Amino acid sequence: MAGAARDLAAAFEFEFSNGFVFDTTSRGPASFDVQDGTLVESRITKGRNDHERSGKL
Repeated sequence: MAGAARDLAAAFEFEFSNGFVFDTTSRGPASFDVQDGTLVESRITKGRNDHERSGKL
């Protein structure tokens, strides 16, 4: 999966490496969170119920 999305990730200044996402500006692992706005509230993050709801990825 990482190789297939390499160009897309690079357009947003991210790099996929062995299944992990790294922020190319800070050279560390990237995290995404609804509360700080780095992950958008959507049908995917809300899930079908509370059990599936995602706050962080």
